[in-house]
Amino acid sequence: MSHYFAERAISVAIYALIAFVFCNHLTKKDANIGRTLFLLTLTLSTLAYFVQPAPTMDLYRLWITADEYNRYSIMEMITSIFSGWSSPLGLVYVCLISRFNHHLLPAITVYLFYSNIFYIIKDYWKKHEISKSSVAVVLLFFLSRGVYGELISGIRSMLAFSFVARCIYDEIYNKKSIIWNVPIYVIAALFHSSSMGAIAIWFVMKIIFDQKGWKKIISLFMCIAFAAVFYSKWGNIVTRNLNVGLERILGGDSYSYAWEFAFNTFYMLISLNLLWTTIRRFVLSEEGTRMRRLTTIFYCVAIICISSYSIYHRFISFVSMFSLPVMVESINTCEVEKRYISVRNLLVLSIIMMGLSCLKGNLNGIKFFIL
Repeated sequence: MSHYFAERAISVAIYALIAFVFCNHLTKKDANIGRTLFLLTLTLSTLAYFVQPAPTMDLYRLWITADEYNRYSIMEMITSIFSGWSSPLGLVYVCLISRFNHHLLPAITVYLFYSNIFYIIKDYWKKHEISKSSVAVVLLFFLSRGVYGELISGIRSMLAFSFVARCIYDEIYNKKSIIWNVPIYVIAALFHSSSMGAIAIWFVMKIIFDQKGWKKIISLFMCIAFAAVFYSKWGNIVTRNLNVGLERILGGDSYSYAWEFAFNTFYMLISLNLLWTTIRRFVLSEEGTRMRRLTTIFYCVAIICISSYSIYHRFISFVSMFSLPVMVESINTCEVEKRYISVRNLLVLSIIMMGLSCLKGNLNGIKFFIL
């Protein structure tokens, strides 16, 4: 069986080069943050269209599953999926797009994912006095992980998390009411089971820390009502996901990858060091303080679930999405206070992480062509 070493090496080199070129461009005075991030989204989406998945990748198996369901009419397909799958909406999404073209599935997924992630970065930069170099360093740190490879391979979990991350950002930084995000939470919960747990934790944290007085009571009532309605409609799905989650936490996963486990742990430790140690003498904004607390709590949840590789891995990836604004704020604070060694350290660590991810992480599995 061919391992496609040349194809994979060239593909990850292309990805790394694109990441470095775009991040370097962001540091220029005349760089337009919004336009640059949009072009990066289009570039990564275009590359994703040409991905050739290995038989071991989830994407390869999803294409086969989609072909099986697409023999039926759309309504028969949807009915069958919702009656037997714990993440029904995600599989419906996979099947519907695959009806037109298999390669559109990773391309559209990458476009939606990075549109959400870059919305968070762009919106935060527009509304705060943040240097472009701070944005560039944090963006490179995010791109240096294997999220791109995992997104293309798994499709559903990372995409669902990106929508939840965007909702969390809007509710903390833009003071958006949770009511407007309820439809997105429902879609994300049905899109992949892992996002269901993340949403539940976010709701609990929101009630405990973000509301006071009568607002806390109203939020509590709304969350209970939301949970009751959701369970009344999709209680069997909730039960299946709870059972699977408990089995994974208590018994562990059948699959794990030591290198990606190490990279995620490395990312978590760097993030916590930046947020709690590097800037301990400086005051974050009110939103930044709330986001730092939320980031820490989710990391603690990930550590509690460390016996399950999939939960641990996915939750750290999720934190890396919604914590981007406070990471940017922290690096910008270091620049303002002339603590350039902290900025330089993160840049060096990002380059190291990129190299390791391309050699041994999830990025190593991508190939855009076969020679």
